[in-house]
Amino acid sequence: MKLIVNKFQFKDLKELTEEMVATGFDIDSIRVEDKQIAYTVRTEEGEILGIGGVHMFWPGVGEGWVILTKVVFRYPLTFHKTVLGLLGRIEAEYGFSRIQAACLCGWNRAEKWLQKLGFEYEGIMAKYGPDGSDYYRYARIR
Repeated sequence: MKLIVNKFQFKDLKELTEEMVATGFDIDSIRVEDKQIAYTVRTEEGEILGIGGVHMFWPGVGEGWVILTKVVFRYPLTFHKTVLGLLGRIEAEYGFSRIQAACLCGWNRAEKWLQKLGFEYEGIMAKYGPDGSDYYRYARIR
């Protein structure tokens, strides 16, 4: 299965519904800036597997984020390889030496995926979530 990677467009978010999103996100709360480094990954048939990218804080440092749909569970290995390659491309093209990511504490599947993508655990961010939940901080250092 070949996946298609395109630069993110705002219309991509409009295609998502609450039922499609695998991560429990409130679609209406998502804010993506025009200057964002972001991509949409689709099947050849046009189904969205995920939208994600890196928000640059300053040169060399950014925050990774992703919104996954349930379609991703049909192509986990292909999606993983696609994202791994995309991360390397983003690091090289934009000069990132650090990409960090937040992960809800106790969400084991997300933690394992971050680790397989080369992120390392750095600590707990207490009361970080919008509901006061704790999150883990992971970072990929190059």
